[in-house]
Amino acid sequence: LRRQSLVVPPSAHMVHLARGSGVSVYRMNRSPREGRARSPWVIKKSEEGILVRRRPVSPTPARSPAHARPSACVCAQARERRRVERALELESRVLSRIEHPHIVGFRAAQRLPDGRLGLVLEACECSLYGLIQERQFELGCPPRPFLAAADVLTVATGIALALVHLHDEMALLHGDIKSANVLVSRDLSLVKAHTPTLTRAV
Repeated sequence: LRRQSLVVPPSAHMVHLARGSGVSVYRMNRSPREGRARSPWVIKKSEEGILVRRRPVSPTPARSPAHARPSACVCAQARERRRVERALELESRVLSRIEHPHIVGFRAAQRLPDGRLGLVLEACECSLYGLIQERQFELGCPPRPFLAAADVLTVATGIALALVHLHDEMALLHGDIKSANVLVSRDLSLVKAHTPTLTRAV
């Protein structure tokens, strides 16, 4: 699925942006090539230590020694890691087929040296949720909305075009439209849908 060369540094050398559902998201700043600046990338990969809440286990007599078989927690972590990896594989395969000005762009996907799948996406300045939070922090509780009517129309139009393309052209449903999954530039000249939960439309 690689479209561009993928050399991903260790997580400690990237900016950690977010974490959720067993996946960590990083920003990777790319060094210039032939004197030209290159846009940053966003890297998604499964977390190194996926935590799984253990259910209480009632004691049973004559259990085998602890060293004889993996603990329930270890097995649950392995299952959760496989689930996350499968979700990333599906996301990468779907995104690799999509090119649209209002959908976050796919860049590459491959196994990283640590064995985890790395999904590389176009980087945007912030999410719509983050932009609204920034404006709320800066302005407090102003008598006017945080987004002007023209800005609301710009965002709504961009996301509507993205959803039309997904549904009509790709036969896919987004399933999780919310401000955190709308990525924008701070001047709203760029509006893109992030697509973490695409499913096949019936």
